[in-house]
Order: sequence, then C-alpha cells, then structure tokens
Amino acid sequence: MSTHITKTWFVDGQIIEQEIPESEVYKQEPDAYGYASRLAVAIWEQHYKGVAPQWKPLDDLMGVLTQIDNMTSGLTAQRQPQYNKTEMNCFVQNLYDQKMREGKRGHYETMFHVVHRAIEAAHGIGEKK
Repeated sequence: MSTHITKTWFVDGQIIEQEIPESEVYKQEPDAYGYASRLAVAIWEQHYKGVAPQWKPLDDLMGVLTQIDNMTSGLTAQRQPQYNKTEMNCFVQNLYDQKMREGKRGHYETMFHVVHRAIEAAHGIGEKK
C-alpha cells in the first residue's frame, strides 16, 4: 500500500490540491531530507551520542523530523537548575529568618519577598530598588 501526501497550493485565488505518492515527495524535496538529517545528527552528537551510540537517522523526512522532535523534547525535560539546591535552600531560609526577625512583614509577605529574591539570585538578577 502506497502512502500519499496531499500538497496544497493557493494560486490566483483558488486552492489547488494534489495527491502525490510519499516516495515522490521526497524525490522532489531532497534538500529537506538532507538538511533535517544533518540537524538530527548534530543534536544527537551534542546531546545523545554517549547514551545512544547506535542511533542513526531514519530513511524518510517524516521519520527524521519525528526523531528531531523527540530529541528536542528530551532536551527540555533534561534541563537542570543552574544553581545548587542546597545553597538555594540555605539562602531562602536565612533570608526568611532575617526578614521575620526584622518584624516588618507578616509570614506571607515575607515568604513572597524571599521567593522573589531567590528567583533573582538564581537568574543573576540584582535586587530592584
């Protein structure tokens, strides 16, 4: 069973659709497959080569695009905080304790202030005056 792809064009105010066998689409767009394959290999080499040394790009454009989608989704999920959690917890606790000793704020206002300071510290942003 041959798979077809519907190509759609908008010409002179009219929509034109044409069904093309999937294999012909890739023959018509060889640069797209090559570009996608090179991009997939670059992502794999930088992020996954150590954990998936046998990986290869798939043989068709949609397969390679799916691999790119999966790899980039994995990159988002793997992001780690750029700070030490223990140090951040100590920072938050010390700042909270300091603000509560000052007695200028209630519990919730103090926690709100401390959380904002922790976010600023984690992102390297100075306190706003």
